[in-house]
Amino acid sequence: MENDRNGRSFDIIVYGATGFTGELVCEYLSKKSGLRLGLAGRNKEKLEKLKGKLENLKEQIKTHSIGIVIADTNDLKSLNKMVSQTVVLCNCVGPYLAHGYNIIEACVTEGTHYTDLCGEVPWIRKVVQKFHHTAQEKKLKIVPACGFDSIPSDLGVWLLQKECKKRELKPFSDIVLYVEKSKGTLSGGTAAAIVGNFDFSDNNKLLAKDSFGPYALYPEGTPKGPHHRDLKTILYDEKRERWIGPFMMAGINTRVVRRTNALLNFPYGEDFKYEEVSVYSSKKKARKFLLFGGLFVLGLKFSLTRKLVHKVFLPKQGDGPSFEQREKGSFKFRITPKDWNSDFYVSVEGFKDPGYGSTSIMLGEASLCLLKKSEETTPLFGVLTPASGMGMALIDQLNDNQIHFKIEGQS
Repeated sequence: MENDRNGRSFDIIVYGATGFTGELVCEYLSKKSGLRLGLAGRNKEKLEKLKGKLENLKEQIKTHSIGIVIADTNDLKSLNKMVSQTVVLCNCVGPYLAHGYNIIEACVTEGTHYTDLCGEVPWIRKVVQKFHHTAQEKKLKIVPACGFDSIPSDLGVWLLQKECKKRELKPFSDIVLYVEKSKGTLSGGTAAAIVGNFDFSDNNKLLAKDSFGPYALYPEGTPKGPHHRDLKTILYDEKRERWIGPFMMAGINTRVVRRTNALLNFPYGEDFKYEEVSVYSSKKKARKFLLFGGLFVLGLKFSLTRKLVHKVFLPKQGDGPSFEQREKGSFKFRITPKDWNSDFYVSVEGFKDPGYGSTSIMLGEASLCLLKKSEETTPLFGVLTPASGMGMALIDQLNDNQIHFKIEGQS
């Protein structure tokens, strides 16, 4: 599908526009010149209120037009009508295991590109199995995981390997992402997705092993790579000279990075290894995070306590931090070969709350990137990843919009 802007009423429709993250994405996109933006959801009154709010930002608003579309995830006909009006559908309605499947079906049926915030590996796996080949045939880019999970990881590793090629070096076969800093608030959508993943495991015990495995997102029929497990404990990293421990988002990010490698025909190597870890300033802090993290996971493991944890300790969908809190957030990743046997690495840095401020920028820019012609992004179609679907085009856009990818000297 070529991006015919004149054949459809909107360039981008944000579905779930009145949700907390959806509204942030709409505010971000409303500042883009010439964009035909659609606000979509079930409640017309809320959508009109949001439209009025955006149009009152007269000193900031630059969009060509803002319109309203009514649709319901349980009404496939309304979804088909919605997506047929836009070039790109940006889906902010999660958890995706519960609400996302019909929207993908509608996009593939109507020939509409797609982005979302999904951090749910089983759902992405299901979408790959059902829709990848049809999306390829229709020249569609269906790109889940376009927020904090998993744009920094996926594009950061891709950029590091690209730099290897530029310097005429062999690709790094074993890479580690160090979470040097992550200051922000867990989003209600992410919390719901975490709970949804545990619910999926309870209800689909036979499928759970493959659905969460290290190579869960590999293309069908592709032989698995080397045995690898995400870090579950704390240890002292001699290279980084710091204590390290598990990173909560590694379960989605590592699977997305591995899918990129497979979709691009293994430029990182068929034996490529990749992991993500959090960095701590002391053993005491590492132990503290491991203890509370372990108790958190234990509480989610059993259905009775899971409901209690979700209700009492996790943010609700639709809730989120204030503007001031979002502005104070930040994150910084360091992506490097595990043996540190190179004189360069990639840093990825954001200057707002990762789960809200930076995520709304990343999702917004990913959606804008899909408006480009395929020769300006990558030649691949199907159910893709940010790196395999957009590559350097998206990195360039993000570098211009407060999400910085840099090649830096090793020290």
